[in-house]
Amino acid sequence: MSSSLIDVIDGGSQQKLSMLSNTIQVSNSLLGAGLRLEMLTSNGLQKSAERSTVEPLIRLHLQGRTRLSARHLRRRSDIDLQRGSLAIFSAGLTMHDLEWRASKAHFLLLSINPHSMRHNDAIAEKILTQLNTNLGFFDPTMAHLLGALNHLLRERHSPDPLLLDTIGLSVTTYLASRHCHGSSTVASQHSGKARLRHAVELMENHYGKTITLADLAAAVGLSVYHFSHSFKKVYGVSPLRFLRDIRLETAQRLLLQNNNSIAEIALQCGFSSQSHFTQVYRSAKGITPAHERRFSPPVRACRHSLQG
Repeated sequence: MSSSLIDVIDGGSQQKLSMLSNTIQVSNSLLGAGLRLEMLTSNGLQKSAERSTVEPLIRLHLQGRTRLSARHLRRRSDIDLQRGSLAIFSAGLTMHDLEWRASKAHFLLLSINPHSMRHNDAIAEKILTQLNTNLGFFDPTMAHLLGALNHLLRERHSPDPLLLDTIGLSVTTYLASRHCHGSSTVASQHSGKARLRHAVELMENHYGKTITLADLAAAVGLSVYHFSHSFKKVYGVSPLRFLRDIRLETAQRLLLQNNNSIAEIALQCGFSSQSHFTQVYRSAKGITPAHERRFSPPVRACRHSLQG
């Protein structure tokens, strides 16, 4: 066991992270050096144009709040991570325009190296190839297992290796059975997502019209309450935030690709007025639609070629 500051593999590069306390690193004891548990703290804003996970990561938030904003599979998500919530990042996951905003957020980070999980080839292969990325969810069982590992590793005397191995095996077995493709939990999530897809299609095809929560809930045959709860659980954001993001992405594309007025684009994308559009755009992106259009490099290049 080592209590010194160590390198954390993050996004394919080695990066020093500030510690809540001395970093705890376990090697050659948990499933044949397959797991590494660290207690970390994060504060302020971190940005990255693109970040990929080298190995599966499990993050359990202990204290404070973190807001994750990222684009993955052409969809932007804004997720609040709070006390007790977990985030699972599968190996090879790539996120774009990543932002972490944290206020003294303390968390446990479990790194998994499936290639080092001796005597557990089937579990290792499943975690490496089928682990399901899931951000901002609650799983009391997983939280309890990580907490038990952390408690053992922080004891002053050397922890019982057999007990560490047992809990470590429980962690990976639970991941494989509950958070990998084909597991009961993930199968249920995929079934729910297929049903909610009708609401997503309604938003994508009719974003320019007035769409209410009742309209979306009716499209999938759920009550407004159950629809809202299920949608946020599956997609990580509320239905109205999801619709807002579709409208903003479409509006941004139109601002850069055609010469329609900002007022026309606002109405075309479902905003009640130009002022409402400007307010929402500035709140989400930090600049006004007019500023976006005027200073966007593609637009400047296009106008320069026309003038020439």
